[in-house]
Amino acid sequence: MFAKSHQVHSDLSYDLREQLLWDVGILHQLNISHDITVVAIEPLAGLLAIGTASGSVVVYGGPSVSLTLQLPQRTGIKHLFFASNVFKLVCADARHQLHIWDLASEDLTKPQKSTQFENISALTLSSCHTHVMVALSTGIIATYDLLCLRKSQYSIPNLWIMMDSKLNPSMNGLTCVGKLSLDSPVQVLHHPRDLNLLFVTYRGAIILWNLTEKRVIRTYQLVIPAGAPGSKGRLRKDLMTHRTLAVTAIAIHPAGHFFAGGYEDGSIAFWAIEDDGGPLLVRTIDEMDINVVNADVLEQHLAEKDSPSDRPHDPDSEPITQLAWCGFPNSSDPRCGDTALIILGGQVSGQFGNVLVQRMPAFSPSETSDANLSPAMRQAMRASSIPTSTYEYFGNGTVLSFALVPRGSPHFLGTWDPLAMILISSQGTTPQSMEIFSFPPPSFSQPGDESNSDEGTPKDIVDDLADTLADIMSDGDPKAIDVPPGLWTGHHGISSTQLIVLPNESYEILAKYTASESPFPLEGGTAYVQESALSNAKQGKYQPRRILVTVHQDLSVRFSDASAQLLVASSEAPLSRHYPCPLYALAIDVSELCGQGIVSMLSNGTYPRIISVSLASETLECAVALDSGEVIFYRLSENIPERSTDATSADPELVLLDNLPTRKSQGFRPLMMLKGKSIAVSAVAVSNIGFFAVGYADGSVALVNLRGPSVLRPEGNAGKRHSKLFHLHRHDASTERIVSLNWFISGLSTDEHLCVRLLAVHASGSTDHYSITHRAETSSWKAEKHVSLETIPNVLPGASYLLDIRGGVSIEANRSRFAATYSQTKAADHCCWVAINADGARCVLDVDGERIGRVDWSSRKHLVTNVQIVSKNGSQVLVAITSQNDIMVYSLPQLEYIFTIPVPKECRGVVSVDNSGDFVSLITEPSGLAMQIKLSSLFSSRRCYGPLVVDLTRGHRNPMPPQPQPVSAGPVSALGSWLQFNRSATGDQIDKLFAGPDRQVPEASWNIMQQIRDSVGEDNITGAMNTLEQTRGDVYSHLTSALSERGQMLGDLEQQMNSLGEGSKKMVEQAQRIAAEQSAKRWFQF
Repeated sequence: MFAKSHQVHSDLSYDLREQLLWDVGILHQLNISHDITVVAIEPLAGLLAIGTASGSVVVYGGPSVSLTLQLPQRTGIKHLFFASNVFKLVCADARHQLHIWDLASEDLTKPQKSTQFENISALTLSSCHTHVMVALSTGIIATYDLLCLRKSQYSIPNLWIMMDSKLNPSMNGLTCVGKLSLDSPVQVLHHPRDLNLLFVTYRGAIILWNLTEKRVIRTYQLVIPAGAPGSKGRLRKDLMTHRTLAVTAIAIHPAGHFFAGGYEDGSIAFWAIEDDGGPLLVRTIDEMDINVVNADVLEQHLAEKDSPSDRPHDPDSEPITQLAWCGFPNSSDPRCGDTALIILGGQVSGQFGNVLVQRMPAFSPSETSDANLSPAMRQAMRASSIPTSTYEYFGNGTVLSFALVPRGSPHFLGTWDPLAMILISSQGTTPQSMEIFSFPPPSFSQPGDESNSDEGTPKDIVDDLADTLADIMSDGDPKAIDVPPGLWTGHHGISSTQLIVLPNESYEILAKYTASESPFPLEGGTAYVQESALSNAKQGKYQPRRILVTVHQDLSVRFSDASAQLLVASSEAPLSRHYPCPLYALAIDVSELCGQGIVSMLSNGTYPRIISVSLASETLECAVALDSGEVIFYRLSENIPERSTDATSADPELVLLDNLPTRKSQGFRPLMMLKGKSIAVSAVAVSNIGFFAVGYADGSVALVNLRGPSVLRPEGNAGKRHSKLFHLHRHDASTERIVSLNWFISGLSTDEHLCVRLLAVHASGSTDHYSITHRAETSSWKAEKHVSLETIPNVLPGASYLLDIRGGVSIEANRSRFAATYSQTKAADHCCWVAINADGARCVLDVDGERIGRVDWSSRKHLVTNVQIVSKNGSQVLVAITSQNDIMVYSLPQLEYIFTIPVPKECRGVVSVDNSGDFVSLITEPSGLAMQIKLSSLFSSRRCYGPLVVDLTRGHRNPMPPQPQPVSAGPVSALGSWLQFNRSATGDQIDKLFAGPDRQVPEASWNIMQQIRDSVGEDNITGAMNTLEQTRGDVYSHLTSALSERGQMLGDLEQQMNSLGEGSKKMVEQAQRIAAEQSAKRWFQF
């Protein structure tokens, strides 16, 4: 077998010997950030920004919109906000520097301005003015002008020090955590409907500040009285003492009349803004009125205090770390309908922290408010603070923070009408994960949606049936929203990838699965190719179609379109899809099978891991191998035949899965599973003719016929091996792991019969040879094992190729060659078998014939890590990439050395090379997840597009809604109540207050603002004006109605007074007459 061939074979590499044709370069780079610390949303422009611990901000938007902003110093980002009204990005880093980016600027390589502050503890912005409120750890609140890019003169002193002496002197239970003192601001929030009011949250209390009058209006400090259980129950030592609690978070009801404060012990207190004497309600997630003393229970507890008790102590709760109170346009009442309170924290310590969403009833008191906040009004506020239902959002591990994606308004602190929720979570050593879910939960049924209902009109029976069917099909859980590839982070991160070239017919089938059931909701900005490279990009239409297959940490496999044709875009016609473009409907989720107990868990109780993915290029059938030993076979849903629900396989090794209920109705669906043998899978090969093979670490091979499916059991035995060298092996080579599997259709030097064959290469080089033939009389298939062959040992995974000796094309088992096996009109063409390991390569004629060529590079210091036979312009070469980032090129079939070219630094980390010369590189972080995915090519000439041009000012943009105005706590018809609350400062007034009378705004800032306003468009401006006019009309109608009602009441009162006056007059006249008559009787002595 290893004798040197004396035949002269054609040079298959003639057109690739010129080094000038080779140009290694990068085509596209995808960055993935796993160290996410904070996120921000810009709902008007449709942008998402993530801040990282490495000091970068990445902005995402519409198709392929991804822009990285780097801090001057690579310091972690702690706070991040969009200033929607001036289209700027504001962030503060761990070194307490405030950085401002002008997103309308053409140069975003550095911040527009960086300013040093002293220990920033919190930031807040308003969508109505152009200043940043900067809370410092000293307790002082500074202001920063976003237009003048400087610190403004207005500041708020340390309010805690001012009010400390006036607060409750009992400070038992209030302790400092770390370096955070009581006078350090935790959170600063503008009142959502009155810019003149500012909530400053210290750990000791929540203080309401009047910006214009520069005075404290109210101070809200929670005191748990002696005997009240609090969040820790009655088994605490300080039960009989007054306890004050440290504040950790705050959220304001959309109506603006009451708010919720979160505390360090996991409790939540609800306060009326008009009353700081005591909370409306104090509760935890599970218990109500924990600040109320129950005398009977307390007396019983004190009586049993000294007796032995086996009752365990109540577990501590986690602090409330974040709160948000959402409103929805679901009611005609300006005080909002049903709302949703979102809570992070407050659960039992040690459990995974998830996000709770509590549905709150509408705030609709029956009487007007008064200056003293009547008991009926307090009761209405309390009723709106008690949830009617709760839903729990789960992250991957412990949820660290959340953010809301508003539908189109930046007002109400970004909590108005959210359509999605972003969760940042972490689990163990895995990097932080980012997930986006639809919001609110479907089980809430759009809380209190009364604006679209008509109680007087009965539902049509068809509509009622459709709603019932939708409820049955819905599981009540929010949908996971599909995100761009750059946000595949943490638990969803990429662990491995490969690049596959597909025929055009196969590509067209997969490309139709681009649509997402839950698309990414933000569509801001545009991306396109540089004009100078556009002519090169247009050459991409001649490139083959490519699919990027990625394996993820969450047991999923995803497919993305990486074809060069997608990048043909200009500034006038920007990209309409992400690049690479995820084919969302094709995603494979193996965890579904784990959850149903079909895939076995590992011995340590964890889910298995995906070790390989094999895709047939013509039939588009996919096999996923797990480290637990199972191999799951997937097929497109349109190609899965109908089968009875109780159908089973005659082979115990196979489990049919095609009737298994899954979340997906389209794309890849599980067809069957080959059971694990408690032996590791070492190789998988899927053919294009309905067969696939699995090799194991013990040297065994499983052959499966998908026509049924059924297991093929080979007949015959291997006999003596066709190698004079095999006697050197002192053990049975058939027990060594399978390192490579190849399906092909060809003859051999010893058997010219054209048939389906399989080569199974062991680590020792011993190769099992199988043939698959059709039995016409029984319409069945037969597998036969033949004399074993021999090749070089330790073949690299997938580094075994079979080529036609004349044209160099692959002789893999495809449909056209399979059809030729039935005709047998001529002998099979000659082929060559190329096998490569880390030390060299061998090429053999007709698989078991004479050796054509060989090469040894074991003497080199380089270790070969990747190999591929590359075809271009009708020629083929062997490409070997070394650990020293060298590319060695060899001819075929003689394996003669041609040249060596270096891998550029930006292209290193090669993990997969396709047969056209394009390759993918991975840069991973310590956990093994991909940080960068680079698509490059060995022939990048006239294909290097460079980075995409991203313009954040173009694309989708919503108009700025009118500034929210205060609403009455009582019914809108009460004129006095309306006029009492119809006072709010404007954004311009607040800016003048902060900046002072000498504010000189640079002309460039005004020009940028004008460009942003012009980009809204005439239609949107008209819509905004109509909205404003409608609001004004509503106010006028309310006032008119109130005046009319008042006039009618006064008219009725006047009539009643007139009637009373006439009655009184008649009564007086009658009394006078009776008195005269009585006097006359006495006078005349009647």
